[in-house]
Amino acid sequence: SCDSTSWLRTKDGGITWDTTSTLFGRNDFQGFRIVDMYDENKGVMCTIFHTIITTDGFDTWDTIPPFGPPEDFFIMSVDIISENQITLLTRDLDGSPTFNWIFYKSFDFGKTWKEYPHPKYRVPAKHKFVDSLIGYEIGSVRTGIGNTKRDMIFKTTDGGESWFNVLDSMIEGGLNFGLIDLDFYDRENGIVVGNDGKIYWTHDGGKSWIYDPTLRNLSLYGPATQYVCMLTQRTAVICTMEGKIYRGVSGISFVKTYDPVENNSRVHIDGP
Repeated sequence: SCDSTSWLRTKDGGITWDTTSTLFGRNDFQGFRIVDMYDENKGVMCTIFHTIITTDGFDTWDTIPPFGPPEDFFIMSVDIISENQITLLTRDLDGSPTFNWIFYKSFDFGKTWKEYPHPKYRVPAKHKFVDSLIGYEIGSVRTGIGNTKRDMIFKTTDGGESWFNVLDSMIEGGLNFGLIDLDFYDRENGIVVGNDGKIYWTHDGGKSWIYDPTLRNLSLYGPATQYVCMLTQRTAVICTMEGKIYRGVSGISFVKTYDPVENNSRVHIDGP
C-alpha cells in the first residue's frame, strides 16, 4: 500500500510490479497505509478513514462505509483472521479523554460488522490474531514525564469479546515512543517491538515477556524499529525507519543484514 491513492501488486514473487490508482480524493482518504491478505484473492486495505475489500486480488474491490461520520474515526489496524473474518481497531477523534477505542469484527468478510468492548488506554497502535480466538494488541500510556510512556500489551482468548493486560512496563534510559508492531509464529511464540529499539519476546503465550536490549544498545535511544516478522519460533526480522533490516534469535542477539544506499519508507516481510 502507498501513501497516495494507489497500491503496487506483484504476481511473480516481486520480479515485476503493476500500479493501481483509485478515484478517491487524497484529502478525503489520505492515502493507503495498511494492507492485509488472507490468500492471493481475499484482502483488505485501509486509509486513515476508509476500508476497501477484495475477493479477486484487487482486480476489483468494494468500499466499506466509514465507521462514523467522515474523519471521526481513525483506523489503527486491520487483521484478517480466517477466510471470512476481518478485525478492525479504530479510534474516535472527538477529543474525549478515552478516545472511544472500538474493536470491530466481521464474520462475512466485510458485509456486516459487530462492535466489541475494548480496553481503554491512550494510544493503541496495532493488533494481530494468532487464530480465530487468540489475539494480541499493543499500545502505550503516557507517564506525564516528557515523552515517556508505559508499554502495554493486551491479549484476548475469545476472539476479541474481552481483553486483559499481559504487559505494563517502562524501560528507563531514553525516550519511549511506545510499541509499534508485533508478530506471532504460533500461540506460544511472539515478538513485540517499539520504535526506539525496544524488543519483547514471549515463548509462553504472553504469560511472561523477555526484554531484549540488543538494538537499544546500538545508540542512545536505539534505531526507530518499525516492522517485525517472526520466521521461526525463536527467529525474527526487524525493519527500521532508516531502511535497515536486522535478523535475530531470541536469547542471542540481532545483527544487521541489509543496509541500503537510500532510505526506504516501508518494508513488509511475511513468511520465511
